Amino acid sequence: MRSKHIVPLVALGMVLFVFAKTMNSSQEPASLVEMRLHSLAASVTNGSVSKIEMLQIPPDIETRIGITPEMLEKQAYYKLTFQQVRGSPLFSKLASAMKSASVSPRAEGADLRWGIFFYSDEGKRVGAIYFNARGTRGYVDETSVSFTGGLFPWVEGTFSNWL
Repeated sequence: MRSKHIVPLVALGMVLFVFAKTMNSSQEPASLVEMRLHSLAASVTNGSVSKIEMLQIPPDIETRIGITPEMLEKQAYYKLTFQQVRGSPLFSKLASAMKSASVSPRAEGADLRWGIFFYSDEGKRVGAIYFNARGTRGYVDETSVSFTGGLFPWVEGTFSNWL
């Protein structure tokens, strides 16, 4: 009689385990987060993005805890704002770098030092990308990711050119 109840309990346990794993809100399938990054690149290319802001906290600044997206936005040391991005060769290079980047979802966040924010004509934020000091981890919007490719070198180089 006991074995008749064990099988359904084990099956229920397995279903709950799979459900809990898929409900991790900080992770999306790689294809979805990569599609989001490419969608932002398309918005830069087609003129839907009219303003871009870049924030930075220098990597040599030590903190007691890792810097979150919210902390970066409130405590950034540097902020660059590009008011007119349509048709600019600089931002067509950004769109190319975004398209060439690969992202993989991660369960854990990163100690952030860089942020790029994309705005519409109406001033509405349409996307955000965050990086750690080396540009290897961060976020695409609210999804924690690992980065590879040429996106971070573009960010770092562009920022350095304007300081």
